[in-house]
Amino acid sequence: MRDMDLKLIQLESDSKEPPKGRSWKRGISDDPVEHARWLAEGYHVGLPLEENNRSVLDFDGPNHENGREYARQFYQRYRELCTFIVETAAGNIHFHFRGSTKTRKIYEAGKEIGDIKGNGYVVWIGSTIHKKAYRLIQGGELKPFPEHLFPIEKKEDNRQPIDENDPVRRLIRAREWMKKREGKADGNGRGLQLIKTCRALFGMFGLTEDQVWPLILEFNERNVPPYSEKQLRHKVEDAQKGGRS
Repeated sequence: MRDMDLKLIQLESDSKEPPKGRSWKRGISDDPVEHARWLAEGYHVGLPLEENNRSVLDFDGPNHENGREYARQFYQRYRELCTFIVETAAGNIHFHFRGSTKTRKIYEAGKEIGDIKGNGYVVWIGSTIHKKAYRLIQGGELKPFPEHLFPIEKKEDNRQPIDENDPVRRLIRAREWMKKREGKADGNGRGLQLIKTCRALFGMFGLTEDQVWPLILEFNERNVPPYSEKQLRHKVEDAQKGGRS
């Protein structure tokens, strides 16, 4: 990929973070003349990774120390993959690759030694951060990102499968459902609503009468006026029998 084909963004601040209340980018362009003008005006320039189908391997070492040593070891071991290399303003190394990947951290012996950048942006060549410039160390045709060297670890799922027939779970679900049920005033379908609510507790949630009763008592307080206990017992019995009263 030639530089003139790249889509770059103009970054406003003189650091990697935008000034308070300001955007960190001001536009996007694949015009190399505009890129040069941005740099000449004192801005620095960012390379959007996804839009350019790039991934970047960034070694900065534990606590951002000895990043160059980790980069050197990677280069010595995988020299044939390292065709496009950028030195950052902090003196660390960016290895550029073709293709997209998932952004993630790199660990060695339990310590974070860098990260893989698959989205967002990286600061581009010629940009000056804290009076130090990003510079090209080696240029060439990009190699595909070596996914096999940095496999994405799948976290083991230790969660127990949900048993929808578990009586405790059925009761919890029924309680949550009942919290959303609003009471009604006399003459506004109050009795029919109560019957249907009881039927749902017996049928949809498979509760026993002993489990249904405290839920209905609580729900009854939202009716105007509430039913007496004797009336409630009658409604619950009707619901179990499939009647309507």
